[in-house]
Amino acid sequence: MEIEIRKMETDGEIRGKAYVHWASWHAAYTGLIDQSYLDKLTPEKCEEIAYRWPDNILIAKDGERVIGFLGYGSDQNAADTGMIFALYVLPEYWGKGVSQKLTEAGLLQLSAYPKIALWVLKENARAIRFYEKCGFVKTGEEKELPALNASEIRMAMNRKKEYAFTAELIETPENGGAYLIFPWDIRTEFKKGRVKVHATFDGVPYDGSIVNMGVKDAAGNTCYIIGVRKDIRKQLGKKHGDAIRVIITEREADV
Repeated sequence: MEIEIRKMETDGEIRGKAYVHWASWHAAYTGLIDQSYLDKLTPEKCEEIAYRWPDNILIAKDGERVIGFLGYGSDQNAADTGMIFALYVLPEYWGKGVSQKLTEAGLLQLSAYPKIALWVLKENARAIRFYEKCGFVKTGEEKELPALNASEIRMAMNRKKEYAFTAELIETPENGGAYLIFPWDIRTEFKKGRVKVHATFDGVPYDGSIVNMGVKDAAGNTCYIIGVRKDIRKQLGKKHGDAIRVIITEREADV
């Protein structure tokens, strides 16, 4: 399964986003919010919403099918804070990394903000666990949603240090692999000899590790590297010697 993350553009994508809205709300929120509200949330209503607010929406596609979406923007009450307004995925794709890919892409769109926040249903334990793994923490703020007969809590994250650089792709023909050299000493930067990271390669997200595999530079110094999977190289159309723009942040745990 190859998932594509892109900005929503076409009529078909808008309608696909509307279906995800309808299906995911009925699957995730039954028993958590007022049922009469859900009953009124029809596919037609979701399509009306999708056409009314088409901006700042990222979609996840499996082939031509829209399977998830994320809405993002700014916090009108805090100029230094970006917001994730919505994150929904079709139930049959839960647990398959789609939410993670959307979140990574959303955070990239919000890269100008040092802080990111969101609101999540207080009783939605599954979503709260996911956001915690992404690095969000509960702020203690809460608001009531009378129309839903439910309440939301606010979660936020302060961005970790971001490492941005351009590196030359190095292929290893003996095993079909490829890697990029991380141009910092990770023992100095992270106080460890192996570090799990979120990375983007020319905007394509990837979770991996920066490691010491015995690579040395011309002066004999240890080089720390991060692998670039074959499918990502194919997607980017990159080969040995090509330059790739890399953005890396440390991650605490697999999501």
